[in-house]
This record gives sequence, C-alpha cells and structure tokens, in this order.
Amino acid sequence: MTLTVASAEADPRLERERLHPLDLRRLTAPYPIIPLAVLMSFNFCLLMSGMLIVLQFVGIQDSYHSALVVLTGAIAQQVQLGMGLDLPVAVAANRNNRWRFAIGGMVALGVFTFVLAMAGITPNTVLLYFGIFLAVSMSGLLTSTQHGALAQYYPPEIRTRAILAHRFVGVGAIALAAPVAYLFGRAFGWEAPLLALAGLALLLAFIGSRLLPVKKEDAQDAALKKSVEGPATLPEAARVLFSVPSIRTLYRALPLLSVCFIGINYYVGLLYLNVFHQNANARRLEQDLALAGAALGVLVAGFVMPRLLRNDPNRGVTMLVRAALTACLASVVLATSPSVVPVIVADIVFAGAAAFVVAGVYATLSVALPQRLMTLGFALSSIWFQIGIIAVGPVGTVGSTFGATIGNDFGFRATFWLFAPLILMGTLVLARTSRYLADDIARLESSVRADIQVRRDRLEGHGKLLMARGVEAGYDTAKVLFGVDFDIDDGEMVALLGTNGAGKSTLVRTLTGLITPTAGEVLFDGQPITTLDTTRIVRQGIAMVPGDRGVFPGLSTADNMRMAGWMYDKDAAYVKSATKTVLGYFPSLERRLGTQAGSLSGGEQQMLSLAMAFIAQPRLLIIDELSLGLAPTVLESLLEIVQEINRRGTAVILVEQSVNLALRMTARATFMEKGQVVFHGPTAELIEHQEIVRSVLLEGARQQAVGGTGMAARGDAVPAGGGGALGATALGNLKVDEAGAPRRAEGTGAVLSASGIVKRFGGVLAVDDVSLELNNGEILGLIGPNGAGKTTVFEIISGQLRPNAGRIEMHGTDISDWPAFQRAAFGLGRSFQAARLWPGLTVEETVSLAVARRVKTPGVLLTMACSPTVRRAEKKLAIAADEVLDMLGLGDYKDHLGSDLSTGLRRLLELAVIVAQRPSVILLDEPSAGLAQAETEALGPVLRDIKTGLRCSLMLIEHDMGLTKELADRIVALDTGAVVASGLPDEVLRHPRVVESYLGASAV
Repeated sequence: MTLTVASAEADPRLERERLHPLDLRRLTAPYPIIPLAVLMSFNFCLLMSGMLIVLQFVGIQDSYHSALVVLTGAIAQQVQLGMGLDLPVAVAANRNNRWRFAIGGMVALGVFTFVLAMAGITPNTVLLYFGIFLAVSMSGLLTSTQHGALAQYYPPEIRTRAILAHRFVGVGAIALAAPVAYLFGRAFGWEAPLLALAGLALLLAFIGSRLLPVKKEDAQDAALKKSVEGPATLPEAARVLFSVPSIRTLYRALPLLSVCFIGINYYVGLLYLNVFHQNANARRLEQDLALAGAALGVLVAGFVMPRLLRNDPNRGVTMLVRAALTACLASVVLATSPSVVPVIVADIVFAGAAAFVVAGVYATLSVALPQRLMTLGFALSSIWFQIGIIAVGPVGTVGSTFGATIGNDFGFRATFWLFAPLILMGTLVLARTSRYLADDIARLESSVRADIQVRRDRLEGHGKLLMARGVEAGYDTAKVLFGVDFDIDDGEMVALLGTNGAGKSTLVRTLTGLITPTAGEVLFDGQPITTLDTTRIVRQGIAMVPGDRGVFPGLSTADNMRMAGWMYDKDAAYVKSATKTVLGYFPSLERRLGTQAGSLSGGEQQMLSLAMAFIAQPRLLIIDELSLGLAPTVLESLLEIVQEINRRGTAVILVEQSVNLALRMTARATFMEKGQVVFHGPTAELIEHQEIVRSVLLEGARQQAVGGTGMAARGDAVPAGGGGALGATALGNLKVDEAGAPRRAEGTGAVLSASGIVKRFGGVLAVDDVSLELNNGEILGLIGPNGAGKTTVFEIISGQLRPNAGRIEMHGTDISDWPAFQRAAFGLGRSFQAARLWPGLTVEETVSLAVARRVKTPGVLLTMACSPTVRRAEKKLAIAADEVLDMLGLGDYKDHLGSDLSTGLRRLLELAVIVAQRPSVILLDEPSAGLAQAETEALGPVLRDIKTGLRCSLMLIEHDMGLTKELADRIVALDTGAVVASGLPDEVLRHPRVVESYLGASAV
C-alpha cells in the first residue's frame, strides 16, 4: 500500500515549542508520535530478546545438565549473523509493506521466544535448538525495515530524531536486559523472563496492528500508488547508492568501525576477567556502566546530529570524526592502563563515543538516502556492519577471529593495540564523507523539488510522455549535465542537437538507465523512472539505438533479431511478424541473415540496430546519430521508415549532429551546449539564433540549411570556431624523436597498391577483383553504398582480413602476407568505423601509448630503479602527447576516460592516435562520422595539415560528399564489391551508376 503522510502546514519547530519540554510528542511534532512509539517498543523487545537468551545461557545449560558446546558456538554465531538476515527481510518488506512486516516480526518473536521458554518447562532438545536459533536471529533482522518505515512516514527534518530515538530505546533494552534476567531468573527460573517477553511481544503486535497505518488499500490509495515509483530491486539500489559519494564512503567506513566497536565491547569483558580478575557481579556492574555510557552517547547524538545535519552537514561529519577519535584514544587507554579504574572510565567513554558514531551514521544515512531506496539503503549498511561483526567472537565460530587468536597468543591487551589503528583507519575514511555530504543532500533536495514540479505539471495538464527536470549526471567525478530539462509528448518527434561534448549522449544514457543521475527527476507516462535499471526502463517502453551501433557482433543477423524480441519470448507469432516487417524495411539484411553481425558493413550494422529497436515496439524510440555511417540513399530510406514509425504513434528523439536533418524531420528541437539546454522550441526558430548557428553550423552551413542545398559541394571550408573541438592545426611543427619513423616514398609514384583483390564470406562475394593505387602525397576517396565492400577493402589492406586472391604492395614491398601489426610498424595507419580505443585509459594515456614507439625510453631495470632518465623520458612523452592533443582540440579532455567521450570525440581521439604514430599511409574510415557540422567543415583543413605535416598519403571512406569532393584528388566508387567508376571527383560523382546506387535523387 501507499502511506499518505500527514500534512503539516505549520513550521515543525513552532509546533514543538508549544509542547512541554518533557512531552515526547516534541520528537515528531507536528506529525503523530504513534508510529515512532510503536516501532520503538518493537525495537525494545527485539534487542532484549537476544540479550536475555545470552544472559540466561548458564541457566539453560544447568537445566539440560550439559555443557552444550555446540550450542554455545551456535548462539555466538547467531549473534554475529543476526544482522545478516536483515537484508533478505528488508528486500521482501520493500516489495510489500514495511509496517506489516514489522508487526509480523513481533508475532514471530513472541512465538519463537515462547517455544524457547517451553523447552525449559518441557525439556526438549529440538524445541531448545529451534527456539534459540530463531529467537536470537530475530534480534537484528528488522532494523532496516523499521528504519525504512520511519523514513517513509516522517520527512527529513524529523526523520533523524525519530531514528535516533529508535536506536536509544534499543540501547536501553540491552542495558535493562541484565537486571531483568537477574531478578526474574533468580525468582522464577530462566524461563520466566522469556515467557514475559513473549507475552509482551504478542501484546505489542496486537496494539501495533490497531495503531499503525496498515489499513486496507482504498481507491484513493490505489490512485496515488499509480503515480509513484514501484519498489526498487536490490541490484538497482546498489547501483544507485554506490553512485552517491557520501553514501559510498560511509559504507566503506562501516566494516572498520563495526569490527572495532563490537570487538572492544566483547574483549573488554575478557580483559576484566583475565587481567584484572573481576568476579561476575563486578563484571555485570561494569557492563551496565558501559551501557549507560552508550545510552548517553545516543542521547547526545539525538540532540546534536539532527540540527547539524539540517544546518551544516559537514559539521555533523566532523562531530562523528571527533567521536571516533575519542573512541580510538579510549582503546589505547584500555590497552595500557595498569589499574582497573582507568579501564572502567575508558570503557564508558569508548561505549558512549562508539554509540554516538553508530547512531550518527544512521542519522546521516537517513538524510542522504533517496526516499525510494531508504529500506534497502539501511539494509546494505547492515551488510557492511556485518563484514566487521563476523570477525569478532570466540575461537571456533565462523569468521573468528584474529582478535581472539592474538589475545590467546600475546595476551588480551594486544587485541586492543590491534583495534586502535583499525579505528583510526575507519575514522579517516569517515572523514572523507565531509567532502560530499552537503552536495549530495543538496542534490537529493533538488531531485525532490524536480519530482514535485513534474507531478504538478502533469496534474495541471501540462504533462508529456517523457518529462525530465533538473537532471544532473556525469562520469565518476566529471560532471556533464547541469540541471537539464527535457520533455517529449506522445507521438512527437524531437531533435536533440549540440556540439561534441555538449552532453547529448549522456542525457539519453541517463534517460535509458545506463547512467544514474546524481540529481533531478525523470517521469515516463507518469511513472518515475529516475533510478530504474535499464531492463525495467525498456519494459516501460523506451528503446535506444546507440550511436556506436548496438549489435552483438558474434551472433548472426538472424540471431540478433531474435534477441531483440526477448520481451515477447512467449509470443512467437509477434516476433515472427515483426521480423518480417523490419526485413521489408531493410531488404539488404534479409540477404545477410546468416552473416555474423560483426562482419556487416557499418551501414548494415546501423540498419540492424534500428531493426532490433523496431522489433521491441517501443512507445519512445531514441536514435543516437541516425545518419552515422550511412550512404545518402540508405539514409533517405531510413528517414522514411522513421517517419512511418512516428506516424504510427511512436515518439522519437533524434540525437543528431546534422541540423539540416533536424530541420527536415522535426518541428521542435532542443539544443545543448556544455551540459545545459540553451535552446528549446520550434526548429524553424533555431536557425535564427546566431550564437547557436556559429557554434554548430557556421555561416556556410547556415546558408546551406536555409537554402536547402542538400549535398551541394561546400567549396572552401570555413575555419572552425567556437563550439567545435577541432581548431587550427600546426602539424608541420610537430617535434618528436624521429627514431623508428617509417621511411617516406620519394617522387610521385604509388606508395600503396592493391591489385586483383577478391574476398568471399561463405557464399557472399564481398570484394570482386578490386584494383586501386594511392600515389605519394595524394588523397584518394573511396565511396559507395552501404555493403559495397569499402570497409572490407580497408580490412584487407591493413591486414585485419586475408583476401582469397590479390596482392598488396606498400613502398614497392609486397606486404600481402604481413600481419596487421607489422604493416602498422612499416608506416600504415588506419582508423575504424567505430573507434577502437582503450576505454579504461584516459585521453592523454591513450595518445602517450601511440607516441611511446617513437620516443626513446629507458629499459625495465632503469625504470624499476627509478632512474632520473625515466622522469626525463616521461616528461618528453607527456610533451609529445600534449602537443598532438592540443593540435586536435582535445587538450581539455586529456584526463577523461576514453569510454566517457562522445562519439565525435572518440573519433578525434582515434585520429590523434594515428597522428602520434606518424605513418606514411593513412586509411580513414568515415572520419567525419559523429562530428558536428562545424567540426566536419573544420576537418578538411585538419586532414590537409596532417598530409602536409607528416608528408603522408591518405585514403578515406566518407559519406559526406561535400567533404569528399573538397579533399579528394581522385575518387574510386564501389558497388556490390566491384569498382564502377574511378577518376576526378566531378566525373565520378556525375557517373550514372554512382548517382543511381549511391547518391540518389535527393540527399540530406
């Protein structure tokens, strides 16, 4: 069910001031205290039950006239693992109703405790083991469920006080357990306190069922439930929570702190017994004093932490750090004190400081965790606590115990010397939380405000199919999106435009769950999807065609299509019908059904990606770079298909570099720059914004868009400015060590020639007797429709594929049998349709690897010895790499991972890697794919500079005919694997076969 929280018109602080200082209602005013009071009583019973069983264990042994060694270890282990059961219970409660689980837990506690008491009244070993295992396990398994219920009911400004009060009662229960066990056990036997506790638990469960909000769901609740997010899954919660720096840091600190706090509480009893020889009564008194100190610590946290977390979260973390350091100093006193009195004082101080830290961590989590993930967030914290707890306990239990082992071998004081540095390490990790907590809380509040805004818009009738408000996201510490708003209505087509690095791909990855946003809210058809994982978002009806082609290269085309129908695996008729439909859209795929997807051309892989998305039948289709790698005729047919899909009711987001395409296809556009939306409105108005025109289109492209000239030749390229990554280059001034550089051909003859090349894939003839030559200093264009064999020719020339027939020569040397790496060392550089980079390396590291072959570096021994020559070589390497990056406009991205770059920036990085190797022959496979129009226009001068500066020759595959015509000295056109035309650009582009098969009647 959905719980409707009581409304509070007045300021909570004013409401509290009207109540008496001792009135407990001040804890939750102006909200009712009943839910907190009931859960506090539940927590009291749960924790007392575990303590009573441990304290009454001597009586249990006497009753059964046995040492019960196995049972001793079992009880210790159950105490250790009690919190471990918290996670599965929390997962179940998160998917159902936390309040009912809390009540059910009390009923179970009453039953199990009663069974254990009956094992004393009617001796039965089976009942004894059954009761002890279950009753002790109950002591910690409802912690996260109860915390989640409190967080669900009370808002953040009250939530911290409620959770701290809840923990205070738990400490009180542990403190009262010893006198209760002593008085009841001495008077009536060990069964009496357990019977009393069983009755109390059942009574509280009955009272809670009458008072807690667990009524049957009514129509209003059902309607409200439709407008909120469904229950989170555990993997989803882990993914989201570990993306929040403050929560991630708190989790990492918990194992170190818990092993120390729980461990010292355990070993201090051994210290009293074995070092100071205290009797049982003295040890009980000392334990009660320590528990009183712990209760005081939680009480102080209840007064201090809520105010600090509300006004200055970083100061709250500072208080936790000081308390942890106090505990560390107390542990040193425990290890060194020669008399018992300082040990007792240190024990009290330690217990109070440790309780303050633990309570403060829970309070901090209560304001940092997102509302929907509250229960699972607390449950995950229990797991991190558990990692430390299982390392504490008697020898012989699971996970025990480096502390006990050290104590047995070196004395009990040695254990405390072990814990002191662990506390210090945990404190240092905890201190790092102050770097992030305030920002994370602010982002969480921003997300709440965004959620309120999108719900209000939808309630007022302004809602869209997809609504995003205040979205912030990035990669690790690099923030990319800054408060982005975006929406699209049912059946609408919207263009998402911007330069490379503007954040377009990051936004669509966020909308589809591939990236977890740090702030903001996203609704789809009224349902929040902000933290949903990708699978659940796809099931909601959102599909994306990624810019770098979303196919499974090791599967056949047919298998890829079958994979696309995974949501309809029980509806084979639909999958068959949908596959037949998309094959009608893409007839070339029907001929390649048995071919591995990785062997398809780039354009065919793009078609397959679109076909797979269409089979999924989404309500919203996101297409990242539709025109990427497609020939004009293929692009024309795809545009018609996308428009038809849109006419049938599917909303479409076109993420594009081509503003011309956006003008043609969509009525509304959103333009992004540096992670922010700078324009949102009718596409026709976009062209009038001069600042956007200059950053993306440049004046030449603007005239082209306004004039509708399609694919007319650009003429002289306009130098890049503003928004593009490319700038003026100076490759001729590149200064690096020439050692190992490939020799350059002299004269004007051919530097590369391929003759009689034939390549078959099974029964498909991909390349049919192709011959071509690349002359010294020449730029040769290779054009043709998708599937014509262009990329296959490049694969054969560069050595990635072995031809069935033919010969390859470079600089007059036959390299037909050489592997790819040997051809690269000989001076052959090559780019790929989808940039092949090291995703785990930064941009600077990637280029440094390419430069390293030409920069003399010291050997392994000198490197291991940290010779000064190593530093000089590294400096020289960095200078050479930075020089290449600056020339290609990538200097600002040198610390970014390759996997975090946009499609266009990855393309530029691949070009930088080629330049860094200084090849004599360069094969460029669609170098402008993924670049904005401004950058495409700037690419021409850059490639000319590369040719001049490196004194090399270029062969390029390019679908942008304006760029090809501008650059190429000659053009070779392929179709169905064979050369159909060769010569000067104007002659080839007017060839009837080229116009019919490649350019088409019109182009974009």
